[in-house]
Amino acid sequence: MRTKGFVGRIAAATAIWLVCCAGPAWAGTNTVTFTQAGEHAIVVPSGVTSLHVVAVGGKGGAGTGGAGGGFGASVSGDLAVQPGAVRYLVVGGNGVQGDYAGGGGGASDLRTAPVSAGLAPDPRLLVAGGGGGAGNEIFDTSTPPAGDGGGSG
Repeated sequence: MRTKGFVGRIAAATAIWLVCCAGPAWAGTNTVTFTQAGEHAIVVPSGVTSLHVVAVGGKGGAGTGGAGGGFGASVSGDLAVQPGAVRYLVVGGNGVQGDYAGGGGGASDLRTAPVSAGLAPDPRLLVAGGGGGAGNEIFDTSTPPAGDGGGSG
C-alpha cells in the first residue's frame, strides 16, 4: 500500500521535521515551515496514523572573543498518532553571545501537552538538546582561556 503524508518543518536555526504517514484518504505531501522559536500546536490531519519526526536543538551562543557555540543534537523517531489529536512542537532558539560566555541553545521537542502543563508527568515524546554556549576567549594572565561550546549529543 502506498502511503501519502504531511511534512512539517519547524526552524529557528533548529528544526523539527514531521512526515505523517496516511492511508489513501490523504492526497499528496505538504510541507509546512515554522520559523519562530517557541511552542506551536498542530492537529494531526484526517487519515494520518504515524509521524516520522526529526528534531534539531538550537546552536549554542558564541563566547566573547569569537569562540563558537556547540551545535544542537539531532534526534529522529517514528510515532503512532490518531487523526485529530493535538501535538505540540517546541522550537528551541539559538543561544546568544553574552558578556563573558555564550548562552546554551534551546531544546526542540514534540509533546502531547502544552509547555504550560509542566513536566509531571513528562509529556515529551522526542527531545533534541541544544548546543552548549562557548566560553570567554578574552583573558588576563590570572585566568586560563575558555574553549568552544559543547557539541551535539
